[in-house]
Amino acid sequence: MPVLSDNICFKTSRSRFCWRLFLVMALFSAFFGQEVRAAAKAEIRDIVVNNSSEDLLLYMVVDKAFRQEMEEGIYNGIPASFTFFVSLREVADGRPGKQLTSLEFDRVLSYDSLKEVFNLHFSENNTALTVTSLAEAEALMTEVNGVKITGLAQIKPGSKYFLSVKVRLERKTLPLFFHYLIPFWQLRDEETDWHYVEFRY
Repeated sequence: MPVLSDNICFKTSRSRFCWRLFLVMALFSAFFGQEVRAAAKAEIRDIVVNNSSEDLLLYMVVDKAFRQEMEEGIYNGIPASFTFFVSLREVADGRPGKQLTSLEFDRVLSYDSLKEVFNLHFSENNTALTVTSLAEAEALMTEVNGVKITGLAQIKPGSKYFLSVKVRLERKTLPLFFHYLIPFWQLRDEETDWHYVEFRY
């Protein structure tokens, strides 16, 4: 019967210890990462549906959309892109029925390090804006103030309607060297839950 040397036994034990340590650290990292993401999940609040003389308008705020790693990414040249999804249905027999309109629009925020300004583009009205403050840029990205949902000609007075809203926060995959600058960047998109408002016009 072959005899194992003490040196081989030591290497085997060390290998098993390292493997167990790696497994424990991986499980801890996965659990802790999920807890942090859950605690900081972006959400929609303050949804209001109003109207002008011609259009039905949407007002709302996206809360907890910007975290430290996203802000660091913006300063390092990684654009932040938000996509808003809006659906309007007429309520029939107490439940959402036929879809009247479906709306999708994007907002993109980038940083110009040479001019030290923040550039924003809004696809809902095809406009661009430049500001010098990140706080102001974040507010403009997350506050929806009077975006047209549909024309009032499509709405029946006295009828009930069901509005659904969701936002996707897109994060671009970083070049390899950026992982050293932003080690905790999450290489995945994040979406809010769907939020719903029922109203009568």
